[in-house]
Amino acid sequence: MCSELYPTVGGIYPILFSIINHHLAENDQDTAAVAKFKKDVHSDLVKRNHIESDEIISRLPVICTFLDPMYRSLPFLTEPQRKLVHESVLERVDTLQLPISQPTADSPNIISQPGPSKRSKLDQDDMAFLMGGYFRQQPVLHRKMLRRT
Repeated sequence: MCSELYPTVGGIYPILFSIINHHLAENDQDTAAVAKFKKDVHSDLVKRNHIESDEIISRLPVICTFLDPMYRSLPFLTEPQRKLVHESVLERVDTLQLPISQPTADSPNIISQPGPSKRSKLDQDDMAFLMGGYFRQQPVLHRKMLRRT
């Protein structure tokens, strides 16, 4: 997530799976009421978000998560599910046809427009707590950076 004010859709499923698998996991210290609460919330989240269904592969937040460099590895999905998401995105890209147009006098040149202002980022410890094991703390290297080394 890029900031507290502007969360991304790609952060939905990593947070959801972290809540389901880490924060709602029963432990020996839970009272009976807390254990029942965790179990009920867990089953409701799984049901509402189609977690155990193959339908999850085609959901927009999962595709956005795959396209987000921070969560691209989809650590919360099984290996076959990851491959299906990858194939689904590639199929969508293949069907996408964008017209190539040159800027004209009456259309603005997008390159010359200033970019968005910088926003403050969440603290690494906050993200690690929220995301459990699904948060990558090492920086993502882009292809341009990889070519230089």
